[in-house]
Amino acid sequence: MIIQKSLNTKEIGERARQLRKTRGITQDKLGAVLGDKVTGKSLSRGQVSNLETGKRNFNIHQLKILADFFRVSMDTLGIESDELET
Repeated sequence: MIIQKSLNTKEIGERARQLRKTRGITQDKLGAVLGDKVTGKSLSRGQVSNLETGKRNFNIHQLKILADFFRVSMDTLGIESDELET
């Protein structure tokens, strides 16, 4: 599953950054949450920064993890279910 290009990745990243900062979460902590659970590798601070600035796209799994972690809907992140490609 990928996010269609019509979504504004900068907007999604900015919302993720706002949620992270509002809740006092570091980029290191968020990187650990979004990291690969199979290998145990966290995302680096730079990778999280790239997601937050829209230089890198979140994948659908990361978006679901993000919404669950912050206990918000996908709509809050700026994603409507019909905008997702399966």
